[in-house]
Amino acid sequence: MVWEVLSNENRFGIFFLGAAASNIGTWCQNLATVLLIYRLSDSTFVVSLVSVAQFAAPALLSPLSGTVADRVDRRIILTSTQLSGSVVSCGLAIATMTGHVAVPGVLVAVFLLGLIQSFQSPAQLSLAPLMTCDAHREIGLSLNSSQFNLARAIGPVVANMIVLGWGIGAAFLFNTATFFVYVLALQFLRPRHQEPAQGRPRVRETFALVRSERLLLPLLLVGLVVSGATDLVATLGPALSVRLTGSDSGTGWLITCFGAGAVVTAFLLVPWLRRFPRRLAALVAVQAVGIAVIAVAPVLWICCVGSCLAGGAFLAASNRALSLVQARVPAALLGRAMGLWVIAFIGGRPVFALLEGSVAELAGARLASLAVAGLVLAVATTVRLRGAGWARPREAPRTPDPAVTREPGRTA
Repeated sequence: MVWEVLSNENRFGIFFLGAAASNIGTWCQNLATVLLIYRLSDSTFVVSLVSVAQFAAPALLSPLSGTVADRVDRRIILTSTQLSGSVVSCGLAIATMTGHVAVPGVLVAVFLLGLIQSFQSPAQLSLAPLMTCDAHREIGLSLNSSQFNLARAIGPVVANMIVLGWGIGAAFLFNTATFFVYVLALQFLRPRHQEPAQGRPRVRETFALVRSERLLLPLLLVGLVVSGATDLVATLGPALSVRLTGSDSGTGWLITCFGAGAVVTAFLLVPWLRRFPRRLAALVAVQAVGIAVIAVAPVLWICCVGSCLAGGAFLAASNRALSLVQARVPAALLGRAMGLWVIAFIGGRPVFALLEGSVAELAGARLASLAVAGLVLAVATTVRLRGAGWARPREAPRTPDPAVTREPGRTA
């Protein structure tokens, strides 16, 4: 079934490979940025500011960018964001390689890349359903997420090799090149027709979706927590690695194992997990267990096992929540719904990063990790107690835009 989606007439496979190549470069740059900031500042709190800079703009601008994704060809949006990102990344590479780099300048570059991502993410998430049929939507979403996590697994390994061989600036330069791979891939896609939104663009329609669908907000909150908790591996990775090995070189392995767990889950477990409609609570609980293992691990390899477990559970849980959100939204409002999802999915990460970095500064990375595990477990318990009807087909929508009709045949 996975191969059927990858080889479909919409050319999902090209979409998968192009996005994966770009994200490998992005994760290469993410690790290089964390290492650069940690070496410049020697502070987990300052490292946490990387996530704040990266995700502040997407959290604030996603309602607007989601509206744009409903009215502009999503391939055009993605092409524009990739080209813009290449300019910023190239500038950071030049500054680093010439020795004109400091913490404020790096944070500004990271903020600009986050600003670009605020328009890229809703467009990519709302393009993915157009690259496959409704029956294969959740598998398509899993594959779309798996390419990101495949990049999370490969990118840090590539970054380690580049940084060791040519320096941090070369890692930024590599990321610049990967943007163009995705731009080329986008030109060969054949997505289904993008149903245009009607009437004048109104950002408030994005928030009106929450009032019209009572389960949307709880699902968005689940996305916020399971995504926010993933930032632990990057924010606390250097400190955990130093505690376990005496060096920050283990950070790449922790991030790689997280991505590897997500990729294995996407290709091998998601099709099997589809037979369990109420799986969301269990998946969130498994993520909490994985984070707890990271916290208490006495050696690096056990920490990596916990990271792998957390990564797989995160992939399955976030895709299940996202699939339920998309199933409850009219097709013409999908971009705006994805704007809300990006607010939750990305907006929680700077908050979690600041909390993790602050607690780690005061009480250590282990206690900060355990606190995050406890919060995720609390969310899993809440979903188990309150989410009995989440997997049932939705009723006819009460769309905030009367000019928009719902796409027939969409179920939860």
